Amino acid sequence: TYVIIFGQKDAFLEFLLNVVHQDYFGEILIFLGCIFALYLFIHPLTEGGIIEMIHSYRKTEGKKAHRTFQGIFDGFRHFLPLFEAHNVISIFRPLTIITSYILLLRLFGKEYLGPISYVMLGYLIFAFFVNMCFAYAKFFIIFEQMPVIAALSASTNMAMRHINVTLRLY
Repeated sequence: TYVIIFGQKDAFLEFLLNVVHQDYFGEILIFLGCIFALYLFIHPLTEGGIIEMIHSYRKTEGKKAHRTFQGIFDGFRHFLPLFEAHNVISIFRPLTIITSYILLLRLFGKEYLGPISYVMLGYLIFAFFVNMCFAYAKFFIIFEQMPVIAALSASTNMAMRHINVTLRLY
């Protein structure tokens, strides 16, 4: 977007050409691939482990501490459903909306800055509401062992029934 809108095409292409011809280009690609994998996999894994640790602590009424490594293994147990939920909800994440906004600006140009901005602002507000409705989904997946769609439905039901608490928490 910076290249297209501000006319920096030559500077950017020169930068890319310099990076590609460096000796450490392979390492850069491996590093970026690792960062992407960490972003994709670590988030659901850690969420599952932390929520399972909280759940087990509450089940024993605080008498039995849950060790960190046990929480990591419990996170593995809930990884696939949380990974699926994370990917289903990802179209409503702020980073996705910003990336889509930048892509639309790049495709249509700065002539359509106003209409694109209004549409994406409306989508951002809608996504805020949807994220609020899906806030409890991961807890339903872990505590109740629900599949993703049922957990999203139960989360929306709970968020709407207790909207005042959800707004304060959110």
